[in-house]
Amino acid sequence: MTRGLGYRPLDGERSRHRFPWLPLVRHEWDSLLRTRWGVAVLLLCLLPAFGRLVWLTLLHGFLQLGDAVRTRMQSQAAGELAWNPDQVSFYVEPVLSVMPGMAFFLLLTSVGAARSVARDRASNALELYWTRSITPVGYLCGKWLGASMVVGAITIVAPMLLWGLAVLMADDWSRLQDTACPMLIATASLTLFTLVLVGAAVLLSALPRTPNAALVAWAGLLVGSKAVGVVFARALQWPELRTLSVWDAASALVRAASGLPERGTSLFGSAMVLAMLLLVLGLFAARRLRLQDALA
Repeated sequence: MTRGLGYRPLDGERSRHRFPWLPLVRHEWDSLLRTRWGVAVLLLCLLPAFGRLVWLTLLHGFLQLGDAVRTRMQSQAAGELAWNPDQVSFYVEPVLSVMPGMAFFLLLTSVGAARSVARDRASNALELYWTRSITPVGYLCGKWLGASMVVGAITIVAPMLLWGLAVLMADDWSRLQDTACPMLIATASLTLFTLVLVGAAVLLSALPRTPNAALVAWAGLLVGSKAVGVVFARALQWPELRTLSVWDAASALVRAASGLPERGTSLFGSAMVLAMLLLVLGLFAARRLRLQDALA
């Protein structure tokens, strides 16, 4: 029946791509920018960095609102480390603080990372990925790196660009000399911070059946663990219990590596909380993404 249709025999060949999951990295980024809603969410999450940039322009006189305003801002920058551009905390604290840091992190991950695997399962896209020689491990790696690039725009790229502009606005090169090494350490810490938390969001998204359930689970983990840590730390008068919060545990490690002040946290406890979280989620995700289960 097929002789007159022009078909020709073709032997099966192994895919020549060593990393067939790499297109998934770009897909995660494109899925955010292809809609106006995604672009609006990304710009909204960049507002803290824009606010700090406006502060720098006012502090250095590039924008003029009067000598009284500039004098007040200079005195505030001298008295508070979080508003002093000569300190690493000026660039890192907006990412690590609960507001706006955790709020915007939760918002941006809710659009992408926290729903990524569940969204593919709901649309039956997993079957297509498995037929393109993408293994479950490679699939998770692609989702993880792509989502990390999206979230890294506000946790890594924005602080680095803000620091670079602050160096150019300074009167001399002393700011560069004083903050270059600490800022590099802080950037490396923020990179690990982003990879760990985004990895937890992607692994968690592999467990529920629907994207909305995955979103609720991620918000419950991030906000719920924060509430549990605060309540137990205050009720038992044991500040180290704050590390029960996933956000506080990751933030404590970044602050310790960056030399920022941190009270009432245990670095060992923070590392253990994050390690156990990733281990448990990884085991459940591996079971959930087995070929026979994913295609069921």
